[in-house]
Amino acid sequence: MFWNDPRACPYYLVSRVTLVVTSALKKRLAEAEDPHVKPAYL
Repeated sequence: MFWNDPRACPYYLVSRVTLVVTSALKKRLAEAEDPHVKPAYL
């Protein structure tokens, strides 16, 4: 399959959502300042 718009590609959308979720987890964990918990990358 070919997509004219990369944003219509489901793999692109999944990768973008994963980056947003990981970024939010890192931010929340940094605010909590718990050195024993680290985010898991999807």
